Amino acid sequence: MILDIALVSSVLIGSAIAGVGIARAAPQIDQKAVLTSTGVKTLTEEDKSLLQLKITRAGLSIAPEYFQGIRVGMTALIAVVIIFLALLTSTITMYLLLPLAAIGYLVPSAILNGKIDKRKLEFRNRLDDFVLYLSTALRSSPELIVALQEAGRSTGGVYEEEVSRVVQENSLGRNLTDALLDMAYRVDDEEVASLLTLISQSSIHGGSVSDKMQDYADKLREGKRYDIMDQAAKINTKLIFVVLVFMLIPTLMAIGFPAFWALNNNF
Repeated sequence: MILDIALVSSVLIGSAIAGVGIARAAPQIDQKAVLTSTGVKTLTEEDKSLLQLKITRAGLSIAPEYFQGIRVGMTALIAVVIIFLALLTSTITMYLLLPLAAIGYLVPSAILNGKIDKRKLEFRNRLDDFVLYLSTALRSSPELIVALQEAGRSTGGVYEEEVSRVVQENSLGRNLTDALLDMAYRVDDEEVASLLTLISQSSIHGGSVSDKMQDYADKLREGKRYDIMDQAAKINTKLIFVVLVFMLIPTLMAIGFPAFWALNNNF
């Protein structure tokens, strides 16, 4: 067993050293082109559209074919390593580890989903600030696109990124309403989508956008207050259990112990 471990370690170290030498001597390989080509061959048009939507919602700027190539490449690399170790050690049971190669496919997907969730959470947490800045900007500047740009810059983070994209698309001739609806589709959050829909409808039908933003901010604050009250009620319910465990039970023990001691001595 020790000899097998030493043999495997020696071969892996030798392979690493040889790999460095080969990499220096061989012509430079365009890894991105290879991975993109792999993704093109393994990705259908429907899956490509869905993956592109996820990448956009994650705030990344990579091609879906390249991302797919990364997943396939990592899966193939892990599988090759497992097979190599199985052949090297002549251990058939090593092949049972081949399903672990799926980790190379699942980990990038998990990272992508994590970025999407983090981005949506940031949109939700900064919504109050964005509405406040937008309402303030609309009072000083009647032009909606200027107020949006100022509010996005003041809020920062994901709002600044998305609003800058909306402003850029509008400057290139795209309708502001369509750009805002696309932003709502990319954000994929109900509260943010309702705000952007309200802004786009106000720009179409007219009216004071500033007043509507103030009303929306008031409703948002009221909803937040009810959420806080609901959370406080849940905390009170949980505290009942804490009181029972750490206060009522010791009190009952303190009261009942003398009676138990007296009964024990008398009988």
